[in-house]
Amino acid sequence: MQPARWVDTLAEHPFLAALAQQPFAPPEPTAPGVPAVAPAELREMLRRGLVVSQDGVIFPAAAVDRAAEVVAGLLEARPEGFTVAEFRDAVGTTRKYALPLLAALDAGGVTRRRGDLRIAGRRLPSRAE
Repeated sequence: MQPARWVDTLAEHPFLAALAQQPFAPPEPTAPGVPAVAPAELREMLRRGLVVSQDGVIFPAAAVDRAAEVVAGLLEARPEGFTVAEFRDAVGTTRKYALPLLAALDAGGVTRRRGDLRIAGRRLPSRAE
């Protein structure tokens, strides 16, 4: 008899799969057609770092990591900084989602806001990573 294999059902939750399909324009947890996620499950996903909540938008954690990589590329090309519109276009989303993503990056020290531009923060990933 084989020992039972522990499965993290939360990490395999269908809501996370729905977020992964549209990481830079994630559906709202209550949107029609989105797999149901209980508030307690969502809180646990946040606690575990599976998702990030910023300004009322729930992003998969991988989207914030990927956005940091995109930002590193933008700043490599434009060390003086980039605009929200340039970031929005680089990740292929709308301003509705670009602003919370940038706010999450600002909060994490990846970027800093200087007027209308975002510049490198102390935790900007290097392009070699």
